[in-house]
Amino acid sequence: MSNIAAIDIGTNSTRLLIASLAENKINTVVREMIITRLGKSTGSENKILEDSIADTIRALSSYLALCRQYEVEKIRAVGTSVLRRAFNSDVFVKRVNEQTGLKVEIISGNEEAGLSFEGVVRSLNNTEKNPGQSGNVLSKDKKKEKNIIVLDIGGGSSEIISGWPDCSIKTIKSIELGSVTISEKFLKKDKPEAADISLMNDIIEKTIQKELGSIDPYKDALIIGVAGTVSSIGSIFLGMEMYERDKLNGLILLRKDIKKIFNRLAGLSLKEREKVIGLPPQRADIIIGGTAILLAFLNYFKAESLMVSEHDILDGIIYSLYNF
Repeated sequence: MSNIAAIDIGTNSTRLLIASLAENKINTVVREMIITRLGKSTGSENKILEDSIADTIRALSSYLALCRQYEVEKIRAVGTSVLRRAFNSDVFVKRVNEQTGLKVEIISGNEEAGLSFEGVVRSLNNTEKNPGQSGNVLSKDKKKEKNIIVLDIGGGSSEIISGWPDCSIKTIKSIELGSVTISEKFLKKDKPEAADISLMNDIIEKTIQKELGSIDPYKDALIIGVAGTVSSIGSIFLGMEMYERDKLNGLILLRKDIKKIFNRLAGLSLKEREKVIGLPPQRADIIIGGTAILLAFLNYFKAESLMVSEHDILDGIIYSLYNF
């Protein structure tokens, strides 16, 4: 089976997955992530900075070299929240194409959410840690299945997708709450002050309530969390000195443990957070904001736990390239 590649250009990072597909299951060849901060300091002007453009193009160039090395036949590169917002996103897309030959596709929040949901659920259905377990196996009667919510907290936005273990989707919502944007807005000091944390939490809570409204569509669901914030919290919880994807994938995190980690991180300076075991140093400045968003969603869903998934939109893009 030939290799294909998915590239996700986000607010905080640019990521690559090179894979093949056999019997509906993704076989990973390479999975890479580079912090490029395309959404850094975009602020009210919604302008991508020149340095961020240059850093992202360098990352993309290195990814294309890997694609050539592994004889990739097809590539799909998508841009998400930051490119949807930025007024100069067309400049970025043009520069990338001129300098690398890569065509970047700016996708809607709904398409981003749909790709994430399929990537998570289809991948988990192909493992022993699948969301249809514990008496919730796939059924022709959806009323007997476990409702699934995939919560994707990105740098510039969060996607909330509810649906079923067969990958059919019930609701999609994209909210402009992200770990980078929230941190830049409320957590400007080296060590956050209690008043700043309180204001941030209040705004996040009100935004979620306004955007999602009634809890009814989201009741009694299995919550699956994806992306950097969730993975980092799982890694801190396990005390991982080195990233181990298989240990994180399928991990159950309790809300009370996430709250303990949040309180610990909120009491540390940036330099102290950079030394926390399990936390990638490049995420130290945005982890408090991201975790605040995660906790607010869990509170809204009245969920005591969530499952960590190391599968996400990249996997969804791979499936899309095979027209599944």
